Amino acid sequence: MTQDKRFDVVGVGCCAVDYLGILPRFPQMDEKLWMEEFTKQGGGMVATALVAVARLGAKPCYVGRVGNDEFGRFVIEEMDREGVDTGQIELVEGTSARVAFVFVEKQTGARTILIPTQDIPPVEPQHVKPEQITAGRILLVDPLETGATRAAQIAKDAGIPVVIDAEYHGDHPGRILDYCDYIIASDSFAQYYAKTEDYKKGAEFIFEEQRKISEDKVVVVTLGDRGCYCLTKDDAFEMPAFAMDTVVDTTGCGDVFHGAYVYGLLQRWSLRRTAEFASAVSALKTRKLGGRAGIPTLPEVTQFLKERGQHQT
Repeated sequence: MTQDKRFDVVGVGCCAVDYLGILPRFPQMDEKLWMEEFTKQGGGMVATALVAVARLGAKPCYVGRVGNDEFGRFVIEEMDREGVDTGQIELVEGTSARVAFVFVEKQTGARTILIPTQDIPPVEPQHVKPEQITAGRILLVDPLETGATRAAQIAKDAGIPVVIDAEYHGDHPGRILDYCDYIIASDSFAQYYAKTEDYKKGAEFIFEEQRKISEDKVVVVTLGDRGCYCLTKDDAFEMPAFAMDTVVDTTGCGDVFHGAYVYGLLQRWSLRRTAEFASAVSALKTRKLGGRAGIPTLPEVTQFLKERGQHQT
């Protein structure tokens, strides 16, 4: 990874506005409950991962399109405030941005997410410019935007490592995985993609499929509070999750894991140390409501790992 880049990470993928509330329990049909806490935050897989990258001290840039309305402007203001460069975001008149309503159960931290359908400007291949992608040392994508495949192709051709957040449950993600060096998938995605209920078999299926393209592919399957499973040509290991005394909300844990994993790659750490670090950052995120409020800074992660006798940054 060359050093003469404007940004450490460029991201192409989902951004959103999240409305989040904590409930004493999930309601029954036709029942009214008081929310114990409420917040509005920026969200989205790639966008939240980039916020994690910024909190940890690296320089990220988001490439995408949002509507020129209150939601689109909020998305940009949130990323600006967090230190994510928004100079490559196009404001599109007459459209909006993704909005999600997230309901969190107090006792368990489990959540339900509702996403309205609205006029969201897509990022198509023609919207992605080579100079935007090659401005970064690493590219982070998710398959929610069709332009992400084009971005991954550009990065691959330029020798830039590509990390994907594979958490899409709709149509087959196409060949975007072929251009990705680090495939970080949720367990449900791995099972869905490989048509198996075993996350290890899912990881092995993805790896065997992708090693036909390159022997150096890395597959990581995230398992929530069970940690993650990592597979390379030389190693296969499980990294347990860090237990937290109190879990307020698990929203965004996977997104934050991706951002922290990218940070570890930027530091050229071993894959075991990178997975451990990402697990720690993801665990610390659960302290607060929302995908971003609890994202730690690098000194906080360092102290957290030190207290547990783990690697220190």
